[in-house]
Amino acid sequence: MKTTRGTVAFLAFVASACTGHSPLAPTPSARTSVQPISVPLGAASGGSTPLSLMASPYGGHGIPLIEVQGTVPSGAAGIVDDTQTDEPGFNNFELNVNVHGAPPDTDLYFQFTADIVPGTRGDGTCPAFPAPPANAIGVLHTSPGGAASTHLKFEVPEGAFLGAFDSGVTSDWQWRVVNLAETFDLRTPCIVLTGK
Repeated sequence: MKTTRGTVAFLAFVASACTGHSPLAPTPSARTSVQPISVPLGAASGGSTPLSLMASPYGGHGIPLIEVQGTVPSGAAGIVDDTQTDEPGFNNFELNVNVHGAPPDTDLYFQFTADIVPGTRGDGTCPAFPAPPANAIGVLHTSPGGAASTHLKFEVPEGAFLGAFDSGVTSDWQWRVVNLAETFDLRTPCIVLTGK
């Protein structure tokens, strides 16, 4: 199987996931306390679960980035578009991340946290985020107007991460865009993903 630097980096980040959260970070508001939703990773090619991505309230593969209470500046938002494709021996992921209303001319870290451990994964409970830049799979640099976007692609070999991406396996995932000081923080809801 082929290996890329992105795959190696992603594997390292997942291996280090689920560590503590900085005491300087804002606390999630009621808007971020939403119920987890089930999202089949293979929905684009006809995956079938109670809530498919195409039927999701977020439309297509889009998952909203929701402002955490206390974020400066306030009024920011964004979206993560997460698509899983596959080829023999791999799960390929392509992510588009878009943010607006962020601090101008600032580096933002695109992080993830995940529960991939058999026995607890798929229960709708995501672990806490580590302090950035841990678990960052990309860096977005904002424009003078506070907007940024990026496209990320990585491959995950079948069976990796305790089989979390294998067909029919559920796991809990959450993404966030955050500055180094953790004073700007956008997060997705905790998503229950089902492998394609």
